[in-house]
Amino acid sequence: MSRRPGPPPAERSAISATVDTLCELGTTVLLVDHDVDFVARHARHLVVLDQGQLIATGPTRQVLSDPQVRRIYFGLVREEQVDALEHAPADSDRSVRL
Repeated sequence: MSRRPGPPPAERSAISATVDTLCELGTTVLLVDHDVDFVARHARHLVVLDQGQLIATGPTRQVLSDPQVRRIYFGLVREEQVDALEHAPADSDRSVRL
């Protein structure tokens, strides 16, 4: 059975709860991770690098729907994913699912 890279689910859940608590307290959190689902749930602003070069920065939904980001990180851009991001409520930056 293959498992995702990174911490086990219980630890990932604890990290998620800690990040949520810090954000609720108004603390800025610098989160560096390759788990896009995890980052999308927590980030309001993204900075995306490719081989050390800045390729996108801005609000989470905007960056995740950027064609260059999608091509580099996800391969083929699927229209239904971009449509889902564009039609998500304005406060849903923390719950974007790819």
